[in-house]
Amino acid sequence: MNITSVPHTPIVTASELLKQLTQGLLSDHHPHDLLSRFAQALGSLVAADAVALIQTIPGQSGLQTIYWHNQGIHNPYPDYRSPFSLNILDHPAIATLFAKSNVLAIQDFTAKASQHWLTGDILEWLSVLSDNPGQSTTPWIQPRSLLAVVTRLDHCVNGIFAVMRSQPYQWMEADVQLLNDLAEPLAIAMSHAQFQQQVRQQRRYQGVIGQLVTAVRHTETLEHIFEQALSEVVSTLQVSRGFILLLKYADPAYQRQSRSAMASVRVSVAHQWPQTCELPQPEALAIALDSEDRHAGTWINHSFALSDCPSCQHLYLHPQDILAIPSSLASSLSTARIENDACSLHTSPLASAVMPSLVLVPLESHGKVLGYLAIQHHQPCVWQAEELDFLKLVAAQVGTAIIQSHTLQQVQSLVEERTAQLKHSLDVQAKLYAKTRQQIEQLQQLNQLKDEFLSTMSHELRTPLTSMTLAIRMLRQASLPEERRQKYLDILEEQCAQETSLINDLLALQKIETGSASSYRHKIDVYSMIRGIAQSFDDDFASRDIRFAVDIPKQVLSIRTDTDSLQRILTELLTNAKKYAAVGTDVHLQVASERSPAGLPLLRITLCNAGEGIDAEDMPYIFDKFRRGRGITQKAIPGTGLGLALVKGLVEHLNGTIEVSSQPMPAPVRTVDGDGLPAETHTHWETCFVLTFPQS
Repeated sequence: MNITSVPHTPIVTASELLKQLTQGLLSDHHPHDLLSRFAQALGSLVAADAVALIQTIPGQSGLQTIYWHNQGIHNPYPDYRSPFSLNILDHPAIATLFAKSNVLAIQDFTAKASQHWLTGDILEWLSVLSDNPGQSTTPWIQPRSLLAVVTRLDHCVNGIFAVMRSQPYQWMEADVQLLNDLAEPLAIAMSHAQFQQQVRQQRRYQGVIGQLVTAVRHTETLEHIFEQALSEVVSTLQVSRGFILLLKYADPAYQRQSRSAMASVRVSVAHQWPQTCELPQPEALAIALDSEDRHAGTWINHSFALSDCPSCQHLYLHPQDILAIPSSLASSLSTARIENDACSLHTSPLASAVMPSLVLVPLESHGKVLGYLAIQHHQPCVWQAEELDFLKLVAAQVGTAIIQSHTLQQVQSLVEERTAQLKHSLDVQAKLYAKTRQQIEQLQQLNQLKDEFLSTMSHELRTPLTSMTLAIRMLRQASLPEERRQKYLDILEEQCAQETSLINDLLALQKIETGSASSYRHKIDVYSMIRGIAQSFDDDFASRDIRFAVDIPKQVLSIRTDTDSLQRILTELLTNAKKYAAVGTDVHLQVASERSPAGLPLLRITLCNAGEGIDAEDMPYIFDKFRRGRGITQKAIPGTGLGLALVKGLVEHLNGTIEVSSQPMPAPVRTVDGDGLPAETHTHWETCFVLTFPQS
């Protein structure tokens, strides 16, 4: 086998390359840009087909690789989410070789001398280095020769850089010397790049936490905080997706958190980012998802039992832990490793068949788990300690937001409840106030009625007594002429009768109200009785120029009732009409026979007069005792306020009904004065009393 050795003079060029690397470290250039340009320049300098700069992650088992080959740059920015996590420096064979020397030179991988340590995993690593996805149309096969040098900083290995060729090649001393000369500044450059990356990442972490703190402080909605937390975490950590999972407790107060309580707890997907994702096949979801609740392409509103998820169970009982799959052994936090799937359900978003990498952080408050922050990646990856610390802080802010939201909801509910109670109390107080005010108004009205009654009764009682006293004094005069004596005797008799009538009205009303009134019912001729009563009022109406008309059928019309009560009713109503009818108007008394809805014969009596009318506010009280219309007493219209109360009592005593109406008349009425001359024109009201009695 021919091993080529192409002479070249790298010393001058190497010095320039070393100078450029040193100057680049002192400048503000992006460290990874600097390392990428260095890999390209080194490859050109030594006429290599490929160059790999491999950085170790402090405290981790993973690698970050900057790779270049002569077909183009592959992975100019390191991706620590690479599925390949083997640290080649930890491999026993490689470690043994580098323990003897900083330089590893392999002329031909196919030579028998090399094959004893070229195990499958090392060949796999070399295969990964030689991969060229999408950057070139001319892929090249696994390298045949390699020259590698480890870089050390403070006596600790922090990386390795290697140059490779596609054909067997015998590396020269100049090549080895070049790589040795570049090892120290390259170690510094790698450390600087690692430090810059950590600083940028920490700034990004702090920015995310600051945004969440601001959102929680401004009491944003939970939906907004969930979306902001997941979108920022997925973007910052460069992972595939994230979930907010909330626990639904059978005991809403979170009073119990034990193994026995897990059976009744369910895990619900409250939010996810990205908002759409690939779901398992529909038949796999048929059991777990309700067709009405399922969103197309999302796990939101999906739920599963806590007892079906081993990782969720572990964090439920140990909320101080964090679950990381694959595990991170160097985390400063307490991490847990669940050997089996994170969730045994293939219908759960935590199933490892779709997303092999998972971090599950409890959302807790005072040791009580509220839910979980779940972060997933579609390839196996190594979770760094800083990432877990960052997720712990994010979970703390999300947990605070949940507690704050629940607290605000409880406070709002309490405020609404207390507001409703206060409103109800104010309504009750308002009703009590209105009732009290109504009672006060009623008491004031009763007091006014009492005053009017006392005034009326004083007038009605004292006036006859005064007249009787004056007549008695005059009758005591011995020289009083016979004519005068007879006149005073008539006055005395008339006033005595008026006083007796008033007392009888009071006694009759009292008997009716107590139900002790007696009646003698017999059949009477309505025509004869009505005519007799009407004739007794003809002169009284004529004296006031009031036209009195009686409309009564001439055929035989009889009724079985108490004669005295019916006569008293008609007398009181006609007396009332005489007092309140206007001068020059008509009083109309109509009698008719009709049938009730049940077919029973009824006697209907209607009495109408025109005058001042009854005020609408007085209408409900017109039949109350001692109640008179407004202004009646001031107009010196005689009466005690007992007449209509007595009428209603007697009507009901005879099993009858009485109704009253008072409406303005359609045309004004022209009145006349005492000399018969036209007086003022008034708009009078027609007041009608309608009585109905059973005829048998």
